[in-house]
Amino acid sequence: MMGRHGVLQSVIISAAILLAVPAGALNRTPTRAQTLALDRFRATEGSSWRASWDDNTGTIRSLFAGDGRQLALWQTDHPAAARSFVESYADLIGLRTGLDNLEVYYERGTSRGYQVRLRQLYQGLPVIGGEYALSVGSGGTLRMFTGQFFPDIALSPTPAIRPSAAERVALHELPRFTLDGSVPSRLVVYTEREPYRLAYEIHLRRGDLPYVAYVDAQAAMVIDFYCAAPRYSGSGNVVLGCNTRPVVTRTLERLDGPVGGVWHLTGQSSPATPSFMMITSPR
Repeated sequence: MMGRHGVLQSVIISAAILLAVPAGALNRTPTRAQTLALDRFRATEGSSWRASWDDNTGTIRSLFAGDGRQLALWQTDHPAAARSFVESYADLIGLRTGLDNLEVYYERGTSRGYQVRLRQLYQGLPVIGGEYALSVGSGGTLRMFTGQFFPDIALSPTPAIRPSAAERVALHELPRFTLDGSVPSRLVVYTEREPYRLAYEIHLRRGDLPYVAYVDAQAAMVIDFYCAAPRYSGSGNVVLGCNTRPVVTRTLERLDGPVGGVWHLTGQSSPATPSFMMITSPR
């Protein structure tokens, strides 16, 4: 999709690594099943592979510095090769049959290799911030697998309100905003803080600036919103945010997330010591 989504996607993709960090998440460690799965991964893919774990979710954060075995199916179908890889190591990631999925949504190739990105779905619903990226060499050899997965989501996928009702809630609580009719509202799993919630993602505008609001699909209230305008900060970092805070006149106390927050992308990565571009917004 072009327009604002195309701009936002290009900002995120150019960062190379996307990790969403939920506020207030508890420190977790990998399960016994996951550590055994890592042993199986190394036995199959090569003993030199190194791994890092996400302290917030206890799931695999990165696999890197490995032997670079060619991905099965890569020569004929890149998305199928990526899907086959994650299905082969579903226990390492934490995928549950019938509940969780990783869906290929982006592929980009250069003379030096490819990047394939997969987004997390829970019972078919997008999970905000859940995604992985595969970095693949030009010959189809896996270089790195990195990202974030939200495990053990347990939500009913059935909302209590319709999208139109959620849009009315957003406009009532944020009266100086208008609905951006070019982007349909969608049902998602909101993961910025625990407990995770079923929510509608609603795109708004205030003047020329785009905003995103999240409305709890059960409680019918705004739980978070942010300015989605990408720009460059004075330090050269890419940020999602506005120079000024929006004016909100009603029920501000019901917002349990930052208003008009600025979201930074920082960091570098290398095969030896990966540190990751971080984006602490829902996208």
